[in-house]
Amino acid sequence: MKWSTQKQLSYGIIFLLIIAIIVGIPTYFTFFNKTPTCFDNRQNQNETGPDCGGVCSKACIADVIENPIVLWSRAFPIANGKNNLVAYLQNPNIDYVSEPFTYIFNVFDQNNVLIGSREGVISAPYDKNFVVFEQAFDAGQRPIGKITFDITSKITWRKSPSQNTKFSVSSDQIVVVGSTPTLTSTITNKTVNTYSNFYVVAIVYDVDGNAMVVSRTLVDELRSSGKVIVVFTWPYLTNLKYSKIEILPRI
Repeated sequence: MKWSTQKQLSYGIIFLLIIAIIVGIPTYFTFFNKTPTCFDNRQNQNETGPDCGGVCSKACIADVIENPIVLWSRAFPIANGKNNLVAYLQNPNIDYVSEPFTYIFNVFDQNNVLIGSREGVISAPYDKNFVVFEQAFDAGQRPIGKITFDITSKITWRKSPSQNTKFSVSSDQIVVVGSTPTLTSTITNKTVNTYSNFYVVAIVYDVDGNAMVVSRTLVDELRSSGKVIVVFTWPYLTNLKYSKIEILPRI
């Protein structure tokens, strides 16, 4: 091989090596040496499944109970055929909260014929009981026989970024104001956060421990270390014999 040809070949090889380095190194780091994350569809870091468990906030299916536990669901008459639909649920997964999931109430008459449905979206809070509340369902002139409550979407659970909201709740006795049974409750915010536009639900239980009436009210704002007084009324409550009152702020 002539010296000039050999020299050209050497230059060509050097040029190709330079191109390979310029192209190959970024390609390697882009496709083959990615920093492990919780969104790479791989089980790495200390994950117990692909992108779940370990350092990732998403829970693996094997580590949680799939759905909240439905303890009861009821229709509470208001007036003129309208009813509040309420389901009482429990988050069974300690230290986890759920992403929003969909649900449906189905309302049946006394002949087990469907009157109508209500659908919505909610999420399970950290380590506590919570209420799903659908207001003023109109059953018309048909007495309600039963209602069912079902979760209609797959739930994703994530580690709670903080422990449950530290609220202190104190309640007075139910008293009759005018002709209306009324309950006043004071909610104290023991956190450094300010909370806006959240609901508070009050449940009154009869002497047998069954939910007798339920009411809901909206709190516009509760500032850090602040207090707010909420008032619940039940114009249709006639029996004032109850065993306990449960107040559930819904953040």
